[in-house]
Amino acid sequence: MKKMSYKRLYNKALFYLSRYSSSSENLRQVLERNLKKASYEGQELPPDSAEWIDKIVADFLSLGYLDDKRYIEGKVRSLVDSGKSTKIIFLKLIQKGCSEEEIENAFNLLEFDKEKVDMKNSKKLVLKRKIGFCRSLEEQDLFFQKDLAVLARAGFSFNIAQKALKGEI
Repeated sequence: MKKMSYKRLYNKALFYLSRYSSSSENLRQVLERNLKKASYEGQELPPDSAEWIDKIVADFLSLGYLDDKRYIEGKVRSLVDSGKSTKIIFLKLIQKGCSEEEIENAFNLLEFDKEKVDMKNSKKLVLKRKIGFCRSLEEQDLFFQKDLAVLARAGFSFNIAQKALKGEI
């Protein structure tokens, strides 16, 4: 394997950003994994290699390759459109290194009411999976707990899940 250098790490960051959008913290995590992988493979890393990551992220922020606000807004819009619950959206973005405040600001900027989003997306999931009110009457009672569990695992609250399964949304 090629020796890890600042230039190589920089190119890895460029390649990653050419394929995926990313938050600055997520790019930092990706680059840290690259350095760990190189050290696991037996490469001697210079002591200042951790500083390389800070410099690369700072350079990309100043160049405009990274924009956390734009990334969060795009990700929120995408996840809402794909039918995810607001709880799952928050968890996915926090995992990518975004703060709760930034995520909340994105919801406000995009004018998404979290309760309306959850109600719309829970109904979308019920229709997609053909559960709840989509089943015959005898199956609705028989599978109610299982259907409720499906919605709970998707991150919807109990009240919203109940309403969605009964077709009250």
